[in-house]
This record gives sequence, C-alpha cells and structure tokens, in this order.
Amino acid sequence: STSPDSTFSSFANAAGSWTLTINGTAYPDPDQYKPSIEALGEWERNANGELVGDLIAYKMKLNLSWGMLDGEKFQTLIQAQKPFFVTVRYFDPRVNGDSIGEFYASAQGGEMALRTPTQTWWKGVAFNLIER
Repeated sequence: STSPDSTFSSFANAAGSWTLTINGTAYPDPDQYKPSIEALGEWERNANGELVGDLIAYKMKLNLSWGMLDGEKFQTLIQAQKPFFVTVRYFDPRVNGDSIGEFYASAQGGEMALRTPTQTWWKGVAFNLIER
C-alpha cells in the first residue's frame, strides 16, 4: 500500500514542475507560493448591521517567497518587475493549471545573509504580485 508520506512526496515533486515566468522569462520556483483571490469593492454596514456595497472585481494576488537566493538571482527578480506592469504566467488554483495575467509588484525585499568579495546571498526574499 502507498503511505501518506510517499503520496505527498510524489505530489510535491509534481507540484514543483510548474514555472513562474515574468515577461516570458522563467524564474526559480518560490519556496512558498500562496495565491489568494481578493474581492475588490466598496463595503459598509447599514443600520441593521448588514454588509452592503458594490463588488468591483476579483483579483489574484500571488504571495511569493524564497528561503535563499544568490545575489544574481535576486537582482534578476527585482529587475524583471520593470516596467511597472508585467505579464506573469503562474499556477492558478481557479483553473487548476497555468494562467497568464498582467500584474504589478509590491515592495520587494530580503535580508543579506552573506557577502564575500565574489558572492552575495539573500534570505527571506519576498514580494507579492497583484493582478492589474
């Protein structure tokens, strides 16, 4: 019989086969990938305590983070987010497959982990891509 651990291991390997692309260039798979679908609108409570308002749109937000990146990969990720709006291919849970959309990046950051005369390493690199 198949153990839950071996099933998860097979699933994790298959799940890691998708590729994040920004403006047609592939980037390292993030260590954490947390897509969220956000409802945009104007909402308020009326006198009865009911929520009323107007739904404007649903937008995808991709929360991305990498545990450790070398300086060259970190630089490439930062530079990929220019111009302000970029085309992103990503794994979309709404369709259980890849989608392509226009996104912009939130503040990007990381913590310098190591710097030598020839190399720089960054940890905790993270940013969000937010659908236009």
